[in-house]
Amino acid sequence: MRKHLFLIALICSIFVACGPKPELPTVTTNSVNDITETSAFCVGAIVDNGNADIIAKGFCWGTNQNPTLNDNVVAADMTREDAADDYFTATLSELTAATEYYVRAYATNSEGSAYGENIKFVTLEVNGEPETPEIPEDPEIPEDPYNGYEYVDMGFSSGVKWATCNVGATAPEGYGEHFAWGEIATKETYESSNCTSYYKDLGDISGNPEYDAATAQWGGGWRTPRLADMYELATQCTWIWATVNGVNGFNVVSNINGNHIFLPAAGFMNTPASIASGNEGVLDQGVVGGYWTTTPYSEEIEGGTNSNTKACFLDFSSAYYITDWALRRNGFSIRPVID
Repeated sequence: MRKHLFLIALICSIFVACGPKPELPTVTTNSVNDITETSAFCVGAIVDNGNADIIAKGFCWGTNQNPTLNDNVVAADMTREDAADDYFTATLSELTAATEYYVRAYATNSEGSAYGENIKFVTLEVNGEPETPEIPEDPEIPEDPYNGYEYVDMGFSSGVKWATCNVGATAPEGYGEHFAWGEIATKETYESSNCTSYYKDLGDISGNPEYDAATAQWGGGWRTPRLADMYELATQCTWIWATVNGVNGFNVVSNINGNHIFLPAAGFMNTPASIASGNEGVLDQGVVGGYWTTTPYSEEIEGGTNSNTKACFLDFSSAYYITDWALRRNGFSIRPVID
């Protein structure tokens, strides 16, 4: 009996030893928005939990670069079931007016705490109006459009270049058309029952003309961005909420070469939500933007589960911009890229 118990204990120890070794998590500081005289709204994300449960996350800030948990800290909500694997937000408060601050997201697991990138921001003066963002100069556009469509080189190390317009639009501020994920044509209703990519294990569809609307409609070379492309745009640029020819959206200005693109808040299509709200057609146009990537949501992305009904996208309003996931049935915009 003792021999059997010893063998069981030995086998268990082998399985435990072969498991992934815990390490520090990976976290990003995504944005700082809604800055006032005394507060600021922050967005962060857990990229990798380090093979261990996240037990705390939030933001630390101060007037010097690289603030840590020894400085000012605000914790993010950990009560939701998906809290350890989701984007998180928190509001910094009791700040001093007209002061320069640095903020970093943090995440803690059994191995310790890790930090995201520094973001610098300046609180408003007392009774001050929000500073009017500087209007970017017109971006440098190559003389020869690719397949007839213009693009902007943002100077990214990946070499990816971004189109100036959405699919279906003829100007940067044009809303364009809305597509369900993995579909190359628009339709009258957007629901689970008529989403052709539901429950299909398609992998990354970037550049596949059967599933990628950018490639199908604009020709080979053009494709819908992957999640990595969208994350590069989110982290390597300054995002300025603006109104262009009466259309709300973000001027996305490259921190590398100053070139920019305009992403209109084109709203989204979701027939069940439209029915529930009593609003037909496009929802929240001029208020929110949803832009598909070609990356399916999977276990490798934030520890999520892959039922082949979800995909990653860029989600934004005037208060935030994040890469997130949504059900494939939603009709979102597409901003093509070329390599």
